[in-house]
Amino acid sequence: MKSQRVGKFHAAIHATTRLVLGGVFIYAALSKFKATHDFAYHIASYQILPDPIVNLWASGLPLFELICGLLLITGYLRRIGLLSVMGMLIIFLLAMLSAEVRGLPLTCGCFGPRSWLDANLWVSMARDLVLLLSTVCTYRHYLLCEMTPRADLLTNEDSGSGQSENLWSGTPARSAPPDAFQSDPSRQHFSRGERQGQVHEKAKSPAELRPTAT
Repeated sequence: MKSQRVGKFHAAIHATTRLVLGGVFIYAALSKFKATHDFAYHIASYQILPDPIVNLWASGLPLFELICGLLLITGYLRRIGLLSVMGMLIIFLLAMLSAEVRGLPLTCGCFGPRSWLDANLWVSMARDLVLLLSTVCTYRHYLLCEMTPRADLLTNEDSGSGQSENLWSGTPARSAPPDAFQSDPSRQHFSRGERQGQVHEKAKSPAELRPTAT
């Protein structure tokens, strides 16, 4: 009972984390949709992407964030959504760290222009790092939840069948040796001859079996 309560508690925590992550990315996407040009200016200020790709990135990233947020909220393809969120957070952290190392005077721009959530670059990096760790823990939880029933099923199938291969150790189970008379045709022929001889002896009359007088 105690382990079940702990498992339900962990499941509730990770479900709440997934919903919070989905809400954060949906809010970030909607904030960027309202000011696409300002977001493109923020991307260009990082001096990482070439100019022809800046506008494409500014238009496509909010849509991708919205899709990932909806996947996390609904729980549909949640593992794909969590992996996508992890990838985006890693890219954001690397971009902000690169800007800080080069001494570029800019803000994150993750939640649109002039957002109080992007007031300081170091605060933005700490926030994204917390989100990244939460995403990794949640992904690990769902991965283990999906792997555990499969492992139990394989274990039950292996223990219930005496002729199946041991899936965990890789050692094939021992099977009964085949019948010698079935595996060797000469033995089969010999056994049939023996049986015919026995039938012939049984068919002899008592007179034939009586010893002759000398």
